[in-house]
Amino acid sequence: MADDPRDAQPDFQAIVSGIPGMVYSFVLRTDGTSYFAYVSDMCRYFYGIEPEALRSSANIAIDAIVDEDMHRFEAALEASMRDMQRFRWSGRLETMNDRTRLVRAESMPQKHPEGVIWHGVMFEATEEAQMRRELSRAQDTVMSLSVPIIEVWEQVVCVPLQGSYDDRRAEKLTEALLSKVSSAEIRVAILDLTGITDIDTATVAHLLRITRSLGLLGAECALSGISPVVARTMISLEAASEQLRYFRALNQALRWAIGELGPKSG
Repeated sequence: MADDPRDAQPDFQAIVSGIPGMVYSFVLRTDGTSYFAYVSDMCRYFYGIEPEALRSSANIAIDAIVDEDMHRFEAALEASMRDMQRFRWSGRLETMNDRTRLVRAESMPQKHPEGVIWHGVMFEATEEAQMRRELSRAQDTVMSLSVPIIEVWEQVVCVPLQGSYDDRRAEKLTEALLSKVSSAEIRVAILDLTGITDIDTATVAHLLRITRSLGLLGAECALSGISPVVARTMISLEAASEQLRYFRALNQALRWAIGELGPKSG
């Protein structure tokens, strides 16, 4: 009967050569010195040198880290060694062939006769970073579309709010409103809360900051679509402000805004 191929011992070098990253075993001695007990051939790609050169001097890898990223590397290494938890770090390397590479390294620490040893892998992270940038741009686009600023009357805009507002979303809304108010000479901005069923302290704080920002440009601000739940929450948070006008329905806020503009534009 033929031998079952599943009984064969795996070829370690074949497995390592198929990994799209540099496999390594890094030892940090108790006296602070270090060395690589193992490093795969992918070190040629990351550092532009042969594995033997990197094994003979771990300082080559350390010195390749860009100065601005060194602090995070040292902090991650210290935390991993202190807590014996996974080491995670991403940063830039200046390679021997004068190329800068963005990399991500992960490894697990173990006790070693000379100190601590980390077995792990280092990957190229340039494409990953590009994907994060593209995702961030896409999120910004969606965010800008999710808070449309509608010019409902001459010098009057309405913003239908939906969901909750964290710092980033509130900042985008504030920027868009200030730009609209200053460029189109808007005098009244109505923030419609019909789509918000509940409200928290952070959202209230964001609304008040938006109101103050608009006031600096000479625009008045009103809140419409105030539900009983939202009203009770704002009262309990003592969030009512004399700078704001409150209306239960959007049409009531719009009638007020038109009335405010009528005599001044006559």
